[in-house]
Parts: sequence; structure tokens; C-alpha cells
Amino acid sequence: MSLPVPAFDLSPPGSILYDGPMASLGMRLNRFGQSMKIAGNRDAFKADPEAFLAATDLTADERTAVLSRDWTWLLSHGGHLQAMARIAAVDGQYLFHLAAHMCGVTAEEMQAACPRRVSGLDGLDG
Repeated sequence: MSLPVPAFDLSPPGSILYDGPMASLGMRLNRFGQSMKIAGNRDAFKADPEAFLAATDLTADERTAVLSRDWTWLLSHGGHLQAMARIAAVDGQYLFHLAAHMCGVTAEEMQAACPRRVSGLDGLDG
């Protein structure tokens, strides 16, 4: 599948500008995302997501978005990409999954549209 060429502008929905006001808006989400660096938090979240989220200061809308892994909503409401990627990693997901969600395609389709090759490093030829 060939994805359409992006608009290359800063207008929504093509780009989300992460600025000071956006950082303030996403403070709770980003704190939650960063908490996933701690193995015990990841384990507790995986074991009982709703109970873990109930103990946070996230709003009801934020909890719903985290539970449904609505990456587009989370990023457009102040979630920093790296903090949201920490949440995705709990499920074994990575940045391709976030980008695919925002483009309305599968992670596999996104990865195929963005082929990557590592070259110049010994032992890494693909």
C-alpha cells in the first residue's frame, strides 16, 4: 500500500505542534508515560490497567484514551511522543504503531511505507 504524501505544513491534522501550552496541557499524561520507565509500574499497569489508572491524577478522558491506546488523541492533547511511546512499549508497540494510528493504517503498512536500512555498521546489513 502506498500512503499519500503528507501535506508538509503545520496545519492540523497533519502536524501537532508541541509547544509550551501543549506541554502544560499534557503534564499529567507525560508524567504517566514517564512512569512506565519503572518495571514495577509497567507490571502493575499490565496486570490491572483500570486500577493502576485510578490511582493516577489523569482525567476521565485521559484514562479512556490511555486504555483505548488512542495515540492520536493523546498526542493532540499534550502527550509527548517519547512519553506516549513508553506506554506503547508496555504492549510491545513502538513508534510505527503510533504513526500508523494517526494515518489510519496498520503498523505493517506504515513500516512498509517507511523502509529503513542500516548500513555502514559491521554485521548489520539490512
